[in-house]
Amino acid sequence: MRPSLSAKVAPISSGSDLAMMASKLEPLYSSVLCRTTTRFAENHSATAALKPSESVTMVIGSTTSTFRMSSSIGTPLGRSFETQLPSEESLLTAEIGLKSNFPRTMSDCLLPSKALQGNELREVQTVPCEINGFNLRFDRALTVFQHELTIYGLFMRQGEAKEVDLLRAAKYDAQRQERRTMIWDIFKNLLATHAEVFGGKERRAEYIYDCGFLLYSLKHLAESEAKELFLETKILNAKSQAVLGRNCERIKAKITYTTSFICSANQLYPSGAGDAGSEQRCRALQQFCDILTSQKVNQREDQLVYKNKRYDADSRNDIAANMAKVIKDGSEKITTIIGNTAQEQGAILLIEPKTSPFFKPGPLKEFFREVFYEVKARTTDDRRFRNELKKLLQGLTVKTTHLAKQATFQIKSLTEQTAGQTAFMKEDKTEITVAQHFNEKYRIAVDEHYPCIIVERMFKGEKERNFYPCEVLEVPPGQRVQTQEQTPKLVEQLIEKARKLPSDVKEVVRRELNKFELGDRNEYLNAFGIRIERSLCSATGKLLPPPDIKYKTNRESAVDHAGRRQWKVGNNGFVRPAKAPSRWVVCVFANAIGCDSARAFVKAFVGTAKMHGLVMNEPFYDRLQDLSADNIQTRAAYYRSNGVKFVLFLHGGEKRSIERDLMKETETRYKFVTQMVHTKTVLKALSQRGSQMVLDNIIMKSNLKLGGVNHELVSSRHHPVNFVEYTLFPAGRMFIGLDMQSPGSPLMGGVNEFCSDPTVIGMCYTVGTSPADMRGGYWYQEAKEKRMTELKGAICRALDHYRQKSAADPRRQRSPREIVIFRAGVSEGEVNKIVNEEIPEILDAFKEMPREGGRPYSPRLTVILAQKQCGIRLMPANTRRGKAIEENVQPGTCVTSKIVNPHWTEFILVAQQALQGTAKPTRYVVLHDDERNRFTVEQLENMTHALCYLHGIVALPVSRPAPLYAATELVKRGRANWKSREHRKNHGDDRSISSDASDSKEIPPGYFAPINETRLFNLATDIDARYWA
Repeated sequence: MRPSLSAKVAPISSGSDLAMMASKLEPLYSSVLCRTTTRFAENHSATAALKPSESVTMVIGSTTSTFRMSSSIGTPLGRSFETQLPSEESLLTAEIGLKSNFPRTMSDCLLPSKALQGNELREVQTVPCEINGFNLRFDRALTVFQHELTIYGLFMRQGEAKEVDLLRAAKYDAQRQERRTMIWDIFKNLLATHAEVFGGKERRAEYIYDCGFLLYSLKHLAESEAKELFLETKILNAKSQAVLGRNCERIKAKITYTTSFICSANQLYPSGAGDAGSEQRCRALQQFCDILTSQKVNQREDQLVYKNKRYDADSRNDIAANMAKVIKDGSEKITTIIGNTAQEQGAILLIEPKTSPFFKPGPLKEFFREVFYEVKARTTDDRRFRNELKKLLQGLTVKTTHLAKQATFQIKSLTEQTAGQTAFMKEDKTEITVAQHFNEKYRIAVDEHYPCIIVERMFKGEKERNFYPCEVLEVPPGQRVQTQEQTPKLVEQLIEKARKLPSDVKEVVRRELNKFELGDRNEYLNAFGIRIERSLCSATGKLLPPPDIKYKTNRESAVDHAGRRQWKVGNNGFVRPAKAPSRWVVCVFANAIGCDSARAFVKAFVGTAKMHGLVMNEPFYDRLQDLSADNIQTRAAYYRSNGVKFVLFLHGGEKRSIERDLMKETETRYKFVTQMVHTKTVLKALSQRGSQMVLDNIIMKSNLKLGGVNHELVSSRHHPVNFVEYTLFPAGRMFIGLDMQSPGSPLMGGVNEFCSDPTVIGMCYTVGTSPADMRGGYWYQEAKEKRMTELKGAICRALDHYRQKSAADPRRQRSPREIVIFRAGVSEGEVNKIVNEEIPEILDAFKEMPREGGRPYSPRLTVILAQKQCGIRLMPANTRRGKAIEENVQPGTCVTSKIVNPHWTEFILVAQQALQGTAKPTRYVVLHDDERNRFTVEQLENMTHALCYLHGIVALPVSRPAPLYAATELVKRGRANWKSREHRKNHGDDRSISSDASDSKEIPPGYFAPINETRLFNLATDIDARYWA
């Protein structure tokens, strides 16, 4: 007797139909398989109970497994299915075809409904705008059928046929492009050879494929059961056959129906409500439109395609970049559901110009030579050359050029020895060098002075290492450069290339629409009844009034006489000058500047500080000629042992050099504050033009680093009376900024398997009674973690710090009554982790705090997602060519209607003054709010906007709220400190220093006892100031 598997669909509310596939216990709303394997005893039955919007519970014998799920759309309710499982199986594998085992996007999360607009500000100027997007028009409300398409290669190996999944995820960029063109070739031939399934040639545009698992059609392709189709390999083109190899005899394709939906933006919210079913329909339509608009580029070999991004494969327009790289122009498109209400929703196609670095394709030896000359190495043994080469090559895909059947693989590392020194044992047990081997076997002359490439692979169940000289390898095209491989010079080149004025952005966006071939003649769009308007989408923004800037005795308008959002510090005194350090040092790095110039700068520095209320005594002077990691640490320990609290170092090298970062890292080890001033800045401060503004900016940074507050915010004449003081920033309201960065590149997503760097989390929070008074820190976690760990403890520490600053008397200390959190560093697909995991952890942290008024601590909590990479550009509707400041929208331009989500609270804000290129807006989405006492949209946007004026280092608004901006800076500091640690470890200095000198009597004077490095780098700093400013 074979065990049976039964599935029942529990009754659920109307409009949320849910169904099961009989053969696989597979819900019809499906595209990504979530495999769940549970052991079961023979003859035991398995039951799956589906609960609406809650979970899937599988009961097999005495074993129960529960998975989160959302309701879906499909066939009528209450159906039951039976399927037989082979008795010889010892494992039951249930493939649950959910979109995933938890909500994947904001469309799958239940967010607070749209807040009331509010009308406290009576006089708000409106601004006509255009965005980098086009309206989608759905001429016909057609039913689209979604299927899962799996493709297998049938390989003959040792006389046995074996199925290999051809759609398994490609590990690297070069493989992704190769696989995409091969899969499209297979799909094209499936359509051509199976007319009985797909119809004739005239109907091929009715099938939309993502070169993965998703297949859409206007026809139901597998009504009763999965359909299997076969294809002979020999009919594929030569390139596809070469990728598959000689052993692949046939292709098997399996089509399984998953769901259907109406292809129309008007059908997303039929009842006018934003329930889970409606949100899933919204996501389904977005996903379909994204794939539909990629059909033309997906089938072209002259395009490099990465999900919704495209670049020209043609290298003729590439720009040469630093360290054997090139820069390509391209774009990214995405479909977004928009509207003022659920009844007025529509869809737009956003196209964002992109500039991305790629590794230069070609012979690997040329790669070696470029790096050699870039680092100005004298010999191939030069340590800097070897380190740069190793960092760049690790994980890079290369292809052989000397074999009968060429091989492609990723580089593991480099040999320490050269090709003339690296040796291995031949089969006859004699030793031979790599250079000799390739010369004897392949008649290839190898440069004996270059290192070899190390490649690891599994062979007959064992890991083996192979060595290749650079002469027999080449770099395939289409490989993007990850973040950790981008040098400061490359970043500068990217920024320079990406700068485009609004008028240029509009032209590029229209041109990219044509690159995707999305005109009236697109047969795929026509088949599904969709038109894309040719004019850019319009929107109406409003110009939010800025707050006034309050100094110790005066106040300044944040708008200058020319109408720009900037102000002059003048001779105003800081609101709270810092307590000057009793002992501080001016350290000149190498020959950054002469003694006379250094003393003249310090004299001007001290004089300007005094004018603003920061009274500094005379510093000690030091010059550090040896900038090695060891010497910087030795000198820093000496400073600390002599009671130094502040080090101002003058540096003439690259602004993001390792020497600069090593000096910054000493803050974590020796607990003094550092500030770097570049030689160019020193010379500007001593010049006749603009010197006062430069000095003011330096002093503003110093005051913050030492614990002071530069300015505060008050209501301007455009606000209601005390609107800023009592409505936006009342006593008891705390602001927190949270950001995180994984070592994987934002360009590619995921984590680089060859990179051991951790994820860095930055946190900044306000303390005391002023939102301008901020503190913060950072911590590390494993790169694989996609949510913030240790968040509960961090929130508790921040609340304790707030209490300490709220009153000098411990008996009068109070925790904040309201907490507003700005969260960044997360993609839309990971929002569910904030809603389902991070916010509950924050609420748990409140329970750990002292009771107030005899009741558990329960503040009002608001969590706002801030997305800088939102893909939108706000531009004036009537753009006239000119300078960036003239072509861009004004700072404070905010959009809350038409191009925002119709259901939840969302606004798009440009707070900063665009001095170059096109201003990048930030999209804000409310993820959590107090249902009993909600903010209005007007309060949220003005509060967010005002916080952008509290950065404190420049007399300009910044792009994001100051606590969030600071959290991002803390992430950068944490990343730089980790890199400094790695540099010390690689260069022989890995001493870990504790702040307690009593641990050992044998430590030399000026040093402290070693502690575990991992523990050191996860300790919160005890510097009570904005040391990262």
